[in-house]
Amino acid sequence: MPRWTDADRTPLAVLRAKGGLSRNEAAVKLNVGLTTLGRYEIGANDVPMGVAEQMATLYGVTFDEVRAAVAETQAKPEELATVSGEEQGIQGLIKKKFPKNITGIKAKGAKKQ
Repeated sequence: MPRWTDADRTPLAVLRAKGGLSRNEAAVKLNVGLTTLGRYEIGANDVPMGVAEQMATLYGVTFDEVRAAVAETQAKPEELATVSGEEQGIQGLIKKKFPKNITGIKAKGAKKQ
């Protein structure tokens, strides 16, 4: 099985990997969910200031490096979000496989049409 390279990762994921952490290890140590960390890494969610500070300490980088990685990711989310199915998480794979809501389940609070 091929290994991930820095070219396959988003800037924030590169910092995490250089810190020697898997996404799961980082999520546990940052006290955030695995999916949440993945969404931070692809720029789908904003990274709270406190979490960014923890990332800098945990990854062994400066806060400015984390901030620059977040800014770079958010500057081109459409490109980075297509890196790979694993980087996107299971939701990305589901959306690719089933682009329309085929189950008929609506999001919580959605109005009937």
